[in-house]
Amino acid sequence: MYLNLVPFGSGFYGVRSASLGYFGKEPKDLTISESASIVACLKNPKRISPLNNLDENKKNRDMVISRMALEGMISRSDRDKMISGPVVLNPNPIRRGKTFLYEIVAEQARDLVGEEALSRGGYTIRTTIDASVQWAAEEKMASQLLQVENQEGYKHPRYSEYKKSDGPPKYLQGATLMIDHENGEVIAHVGGRNFAHSQYDFIQNGSRPLGTAFFPFVYATGFERGKHPATMLTDEQMDLRKLQVGGLEGVAGEWGMEVSNPAYEGEITSRRALAMSKIAATVELGQKIGLSNVHAVSENFGLRLPSEKLLNRMIVGFDNVSMPEVVSAYSTFPRGGSRITASHYILEIRDAEGKIVYPLNGNGPALESQEVCSDAVAFQVHSVLNDVMRKGNLAESSKGLKSSLLLGGGKSGTPYGLTDAWMVGYNSRITCAVWVGFYEGDRQAIHETAFAKNLAYPIWEDMMNASQPAFVGLEILPPDSVEKVSICRVSGMRPTRYCNESLVDPVTGKISFPTTSYKEFLQKGEEIGICAIHGGGIDIEALANQAQVRDTINAIPIKAQVPLLLGFDPYNSETPTLGIKDSSAEAWISEDEVLIVEDRVRGELEAALRLPKPPRFELPPLDFKTPNNN
Repeated sequence: MYLNLVPFGSGFYGVRSASLGYFGKEPKDLTISESASIVACLKNPKRISPLNNLDENKKNRDMVISRMALEGMISRSDRDKMISGPVVLNPNPIRRGKTFLYEIVAEQARDLVGEEALSRGGYTIRTTIDASVQWAAEEKMASQLLQVENQEGYKHPRYSEYKKSDGPPKYLQGATLMIDHENGEVIAHVGGRNFAHSQYDFIQNGSRPLGTAFFPFVYATGFERGKHPATMLTDEQMDLRKLQVGGLEGVAGEWGMEVSNPAYEGEITSRRALAMSKIAATVELGQKIGLSNVHAVSENFGLRLPSEKLLNRMIVGFDNVSMPEVVSAYSTFPRGGSRITASHYILEIRDAEGKIVYPLNGNGPALESQEVCSDAVAFQVHSVLNDVMRKGNLAESSKGLKSSLLLGGGKSGTPYGLTDAWMVGYNSRITCAVWVGFYEGDRQAIHETAFAKNLAYPIWEDMMNASQPAFVGLEILPPDSVEKVSICRVSGMRPTRYCNESLVDPVTGKISFPTTSYKEFLQKGEEIGICAIHGGGIDIEALANQAQVRDTINAIPIKAQVPLLLGFDPYNSETPTLGIKDSSAEAWISEDEVLIVEDRVRGELEAALRLPKPPRFELPPLDFKTPNNN
């Protein structure tokens, strides 16, 4: 009975499983040498597995053979002959296609029906795994990591160079986990690149820096404490020393926006800062609301961060987190403020007679969840993460994403030093995380342009596309606790009719005046002042209602198009083009002919500013006399 239960390494439990897995044959067909190799694994299954370390297995196999000779079970000549031979595995051993999955499913099955019962065999286990998504995850993971290793400038060990005798692999790894956050069912699980090379399951055991994928939790903290997506922040260069990430010199920026030459925009809204993954702006927000508050909220989201000394680097995702923690935390945003706290892999177990032994009551495990923030905060963060996909730093990458998935949201995560790459995202039904990096070693860059949107995102996209239409998501609607209001993106305050910007097309020279107003989600009752930037820093909304000043506030220069003066025009004066404004349009100057300045879309919305038609005037012909030269 004991030999039918114990682990023999590489995911093989029981002597028959090990016999088939290592040598491709039934136990009765094993040679003495092969049997000794399997028995040797009992001492330390993971380390002595012949799939992990052939030399270590041979050394321990030879010890078993020598003991057999000492006990008189074999002759000395047989001992010497067997010891002199290598450990020869079946070139095509029987392997399970989803070995990381087998490990976790077998573990959960033992917990549900008991070790002894499971050892008798004959059970049929139906899992939560979606085969099409799992297949897409495994295939894209393999091809994507191979592509990364083949890039010019890649300096790390490669998968193709790995030998069993090398011990634990040091090549690039990856993992991914997708969960149905409506019921906690695991849809896909890839714990590593090759189970035969290493049984280390990153999902179960690993943790790495989340990088800029940590940003949403900084903004969630701010939105809970009086900030909102229109709160103004400063996008500027930042000395790496201020981040306390270990950089002695240099400027923070490119690894946040995931571009080689980032542009700094100055004063921007918090929505823009998160959507474009702006480091300096996010650090500014984190410092304003307090590191202790960011830490406390992150812990509530399920991210276990070190607390002994809080540094600015926490804001940029410097600390290690696990993949289940990340998936749980991100599930908060589509779930309206509550995160899932448990997941499962097994739907049903039947014994050899077809009798259901799990679940006994006909119902699977109940969903476990925890409220972590208000529905308003969850939706505000979601609305920005949706912008990330549509017009933020992932807009170009997400062009291959199925349109239904653009109703969700997501965030790539690149840490300082380009050591890891994360992509985490969701729709209203599922949440999925992808990680690419190394299991061991110091914080070395994967390569010099290892941005997450190029490394981890393609794997995530293939998985999400494969999940459709089985796990199709719906639009995530705003709760009653938020309202949509107009905001001037220049000031982060309520706009006036004068919130426009003047732009000149560098090619045509045409002038346009797009509005700076856009619609923003604010929590109901949130007080926002009137824009004081457009109008000379005064309350121009009130001032504009005074008829005597209507003609002078924010007067816009007009570029003339045709000759203005009759007769000789020494100054090349010009007159503007006139047009008639549609009477159905809203205008504060009514029933008059107005000047229409040609619009060109250069901002979120177009806006035509209307001026009264200037009167035409004439000058009498001038008599220019030629001087007498005599």
